[in-house]
Amino acid sequence: MQKRNKVFVYGTLLSVTTRKMVCGNEPMIKKKNGTLDDYKKVGLNILKDKGSKVEGMILEVTDKQLNSLNHYEGLGYMYKQIGVKVGKEKAIAYQLIEK
Repeated sequence: MQKRNKVFVYGTLLSVTTRKMVCGNEPMIKKKNGTLDDYKKVGLNILKDKGSKVEGMILEVTDKQLNSLNHYEGLGYMYKQIGVKVGKEKAIAYQLIEK
């Protein structure tokens, strides 16, 4: 069985249509809705902010799907990956790169 990567999404990727456009029809596992504690959503970004919460969901994606998500998010020039904890689950999330 192929390894799955856990990704916390909180914006455009909450839409099934967007996820299918980005990753194709290969099934993604919607793990669950979740809350990212001590972050706030600011526009298209998430920033550390004690006591704030960001609502979203955890997806489990294949390496191929993760590559597609990285491309969609502009990994390395628009967004970077950060490690987050949603409840007891460890996942990655995308955060805007500060210029």
